[in-house]
Amino acid sequence: MKRLQPVVIRILAVLVCIVGFGVYRYQVITTKLDQTQEELTDREVDLARSQQELALTHDTLVEVQTKLSDTEAILTRTESELASTVADYQEFSTSYLDIRNQINSRLGGDWEYAKSFVTAEAPIVTEMVQEITGGFSESVKKRWAHYERLYDWVVDNIEYSTDSPIPVLPLDPVDTPLSWQSEYWRMPDETIQHKAGDCEDMAYLLASMLINYKQGHYTTWLIGIKSASGAHLAVAFPVEGKQITILDPAGNYYTRYGGRLFQERTSVEINKWLRHWSDEMPEAFVEVVFNDRFYETFSSTEEFLSWVEEWFTRH
Repeated sequence: MKRLQPVVIRILAVLVCIVGFGVYRYQVITTKLDQTQEELTDREVDLARSQQELALTHDTLVEVQTKLSDTEAILTRTESELASTVADYQEFSTSYLDIRNQINSRLGGDWEYAKSFVTAEAPIVTEMVQEITGGFSESVKKRWAHYERLYDWVVDNIEYSTDSPIPVLPLDPVDTPLSWQSEYWRMPDETIQHKAGDCEDMAYLLASMLINYKQGHYTTWLIGIKSASGAHLAVAFPVEGKQITILDPAGNYYTRYGGRLFQERTSVEINKWLRHWSDEMPEAFVEVVFNDRFYETFSSTEEFLSWVEEWFTRH
């Protein structure tokens, strides 16, 4: 028995140690479990708070998305309205430029536009030529008589009238002020209709009548002179032998011999015509010659005369 006591005591000691260690471990684990429980509780609170914040954020995002959708709809509508406005502006701009070109082409000075005012094929021009002359004649004598009749008809039936001021439409109507000028070109049919016009209106009409009458057999020009005091337009046509005939209805002037329409050497007749205008247009020179097919401009009468020499050489 005594031999067993020490063994029992050791066993009891071991058991006590084991139990003590178990109690210690239990306390440690219990403490960690409590800490973990607290942490989980805190996490749960944080998660609940985060969930609440996410819910608020979601609501905010939904609200923002709704506003973005409304804004997108507004932008789409605005874009459509802007596209419509741009299209309307482009249509207006095109219409304005068309009107501007139509009006400004009547203001004179652009000889490219001037060609379009020779309208030999206009029905009313044909009607008047037939009424005045009866049509083209193969007889040289009758043709010259018909030229003179056409000139006389314009002088007798078209009253000289100065132009009223009309607007010069600017390219940019927003930033450029409107200006005015007292020059306006009429089409031949308008001159016939109004029975009035100034020098270029009479010249366009007479040239159109002559071209219509000649039916492409002979050349007819419009001839313009210029000086510091103004400009003037008349009709001329070349004649065989390097001669020329000038018909100036607004100036009551035509190339004549013995009181009848005639032809004269080009340089002589041009200088005679310039002398006719020397009081009103001192130092005038020939600036342009044109018809419905071409135009040529000159810086001096001498340059024009050289051009005429070349023309006769080519033709």
